[in-house]
Amino acid sequence: MAQAQVNIKDQAAVEAMLDEAQKNCSARLVSYQDITSLLLRIEAALTKRGVPKKYWPGTAVKFQSGERTSKKWASESTHVDLVAGTAGRWFVARVFRSYAPDFERFYLQVPDDATAAAVEKLRETLKGRVYAG
Repeated sequence: MAQAQVNIKDQAAVEAMLDEAQKNCSARLVSYQDITSLLLRIEAALTKRGVPKKYWPGTAVKFQSGERTSKKWASESTHVDLVAGTAGRWFVARVFRSYAPDFERFYLQVPDDATAAAVEKLRETLKGRVYAG
């Protein structure tokens, strides 16, 4: 079932998406606070790497909760897909349950413009410090 994107600031709507995906589940759960703390880490990482906010729209984050619950079978965990919009807004695009690893992880995919901006900032930072040969 397709889910509409929900602004991360709409806590009630995000929690409703989480509740729907995690109903009848007791392990490997994701909370609203987990998502907001992840976004703070993502934003800090993008800023630290010199990616200006104007290049953030289109950035996608795929988050998987994880912890070992059994050695006998593969456990399901909650997956959350996030997308950056304009003006610093983040949206929850999808929440679902699926099999996952025994550890928490996330994937970050930035648009090509953001990658180019980060590389250019790195070049400016290293100008005159890197020697070939």
